[in-house]
Parts: sequence; structure tokens; C-alpha cells
Amino acid sequence: MAAVLTRLRPEVAEESIELFDLMEFPVVKDVGPLKRACRLAKELNHHLFDTFYHAVALEYDYILLTADYHYARKARRLGKLLRLKDWSRRSEA
Repeated sequence: MAAVLTRLRPEVAEESIELFDLMEFPVVKDVGPLKRACRLAKELNHHLFDTFYHAVALEYDYILLTADYHYARKARRLGKLLRLKDWSRRSEA
């Protein structure tokens, strides 16, 4: 969240981070997804930010919904990934 806030609204990023901290979101202390993200980043030659989201989906049996078609093309074979464009079509049916 911090990365996106800093890029899109740098003037409120620090204050927003403090508000997120006050919400006391539960923290999972499982390094499995991070380790898997590192392997995916190396294997796919892709940025760790993107592979981390996919690793979480793979580790916890979720589906990553992504608009990043470049990443989706590289990682499709790994499963647990759905392009936003394809999800939109499914919801219309």
C-alpha cells in the first residue's frame, strides 16, 4: 500500500501509513510466500512486488486477479492467476 500511495498521492502517504497502523490489521508471520516470491521473481525474471502477490495466491489457495498482462503471460502456467479482462467476461455470462 505504501508503494502505491507514495506514487499516486505522495503528499498524504506518510499520514496514511500512520492510519493503516492504527487499524491494527492482523499480521501473518509466514515467510513461505516471500520465499516463493523470490523464487518466482528469479524464474520469471520479474519484479518481486508482482511475484509476491502471486506467491500469496499460490501458498494460500487464492486466485490472483491481475491487469498486468505481461506478468500473466509469463506466469499463466503456474496457475491461480486470472487476467482482469477474462474475469470481466466471466461475470457477464
